[in-house]
Amino acid sequence: MNAKEKLRPLYEALDSKQAHDIELIDISRISPLADYFILASAGSKSQMDAMLDAVDECCAKNHMEHRRAEGSFLSGWMLVDMGDVILHLFSDDKRDFYNLSHIWRDGVFLKEQDI
Repeated sequence: MNAKEKLRPLYEALDSKQAHDIELIDISRISPLADYFILASAGSKSQMDAMLDAVDECCAKNHMEHRRAEGSFLSGWMLVDMGDVILHLFSDDKRDFYNLSHIWRDGVFLKEQDI
């Protein structure tokens, strides 16, 4: 499964747990870190935990590599490294604080219908 093919199942996993403000950013032409970032927000610790569980299940079901996860809801930011796709889960206030959408504005922002 290539990086872009991972986006749809991951998006659906997050959406199924009512993640809000899901953004998909193609950074392949501007960074060697990964091909895509997925940003999503959670309103509570239990929602972030549910989103992470859904992502873990999605990775297992679709045979996607899941290298590691770092952070917690208490820190307001959890990063899930899947190699060519990096998922950023935020609490609402930390998402505004870190503003990755602005930092990575030179990337290509994809819409749900693009994946």
